[in-house]
Amino acid sequence: MKNLHPAIRIRLLLQFISSISTMAILPYIIIYFAEEVGKAVTGVLFLCVMLASVLGSLLGGFTSDRVGRRKVILLAELFVFIGYIGAAVANTSVGAYPYITFLFFIIIQFSTGVVNPAYQALIIDVSSPEE
Repeated sequence: MKNLHPAIRIRLLLQFISSISTMAILPYIIIYFAEEVGKAVTGVLFLCVMLASVLGSLLGGFTSDRVGRRKVILLAELFVFIGYIGAAVANTSVGAYPYITFLFFIIIQFSTGVVNPAYQALIIDVSSPEE
């Protein structure tokens, strides 16, 4: 791990944090939505979440080629952070707002989709055939 390029190490760390965050939250958020809005609506909402991730992936590859990988990575990770903070704020002791939480979760998954192609391309850019 120490002989990897610093960009690759940062990418792996951010990917790990993002994956752990999503895996830790996703099962509970599905249960939360099923209780708040019903099972059928929850199914439709999470279908939209997955479609947002796919759309983000398509746009992320195009955008990172045009704007630059680092800018896309920084902006997308900022939106992931904002999404998690927003989802937490939308569910406080003042009240729980499932549809606002859903919008923040769409932002999280869309941004995660956007950043993945940029990460893949960044690894290719900074690695050598020997790595």
